[in-house]
Amino acid sequence: AKGVAGTKGVAGRKGVPGAKGPDLLRDSGRSWVDYTTLRHSFSRPTALQPHRVSAPAVWAWQQLARHSGSIPVSSLARHIGWSRAHFTGRFRVEFGLSPKTAARIFRFEHACRALKADPRHLAAVAQSSGYYDQAHMTREWQVLAGSSPRQWIARELPFLQDYELGGRDDDADEAQ
Repeated sequence: AKGVAGTKGVAGRKGVPGAKGPDLLRDSGRSWVDYTTLRHSFSRPTALQPHRVSAPAVWAWQQLARHSGSIPVSSLARHIGWSRAHFTGRFRVEFGLSPKTAARIFRFEHACRALKADPRHLAAVAQSSGYYDQAHMTREWQVLAGSSPRQWIARELPFLQDYELGGRDDDADEAQ
């Protein structure tokens, strides 16, 4: 910009705040204006303030948690009065993940608690946790836990014996 000083003759001048010497700015490839703008943006009190999540996004998160991820994303968006695409974008900005991913995690957490309570009935746990069927739960389990539900049970609940679990393997082939 016209009249804006570059690195020559500015850095290292007496009385210029933050000047560290002539080589600092010249080697960085930035102008003095870039440097001071960056420096001041981090010194403002609002630069490092905690992120405030919008009320509609908090409500949607609470609904997903309350329903263990089984509430449709389109239903949440409609209730708030946003399109599904707008809702998904805002949710991602607020929480760092999509509402569908959050729902998957809530559903998985529900299934974990249910399996700890009754590890013998995988199909019933799958249904109560909002999965289409036991195979769907097993596929999600592989993605989120890195193992099948039975492998997870053996690791998390080692006191249970195979005969207590019904002796049958998961729907997914575990010989991978």
